[in-house]
Amino acid sequence: GDLVRAGQVLGEMDPVDLDDRVAALGSAVKRSDALVTAAEAQARDVTARVMFARTQAHRYEDMTKSRTASQEALDAKRQELEVAEANLASALASLDAARHEQSRVRADLEALVKQRANLRLTAPKDGIVVSRNAEPGTTVLAGQSVFEVIDPESLWINVRFDQLSATGLQTGL
Repeated sequence: GDLVRAGQVLGEMDPVDLDDRVAALGSAVKRSDALVTAAEAQARDVTARVMFARTQAHRYEDMTKSRTASQEALDAKRQELEVAEANLASALASLDAARHEQSRVRADLEALVKQRANLRLTAPKDGIVVSRNAEPGTTVLAGQSVFEVIDPESLWINVRFDQLSATGLQTGL
């Protein structure tokens, strides 16, 4: 029977451990940010090593052609280049994985923050509360109705009154 206005708080659900989970995911976001930064630094380091190894391999190819370096030295430089390129592939894969983990953790955090915001039950429109389907302290499930609010202007009641005993009836009762 209470009159309510649109947006009026009707109740609030207990967040249980939701605040702790939000804080934990906030820490996980910071950790994932640090992992991405570290992976980016590693990728830059290995990229520099690849460039150096490539330069050395080309240099030793030229030296081998002019017979100032042995074939074994050239083979060693080519192997160093291959190792550096493999390390770069590994570093880029680690960076990609760190970025995906960072996205996942951020999405989880956003979902929990939205879930936390949904703990307040507000009136969707002006109206009258016609039923309360859960008492304070009751456990409710997602989607379960807690309150039923109707717009009194949209309410129609078909009723028959006995004219002999309907004395005192008037508009607006």
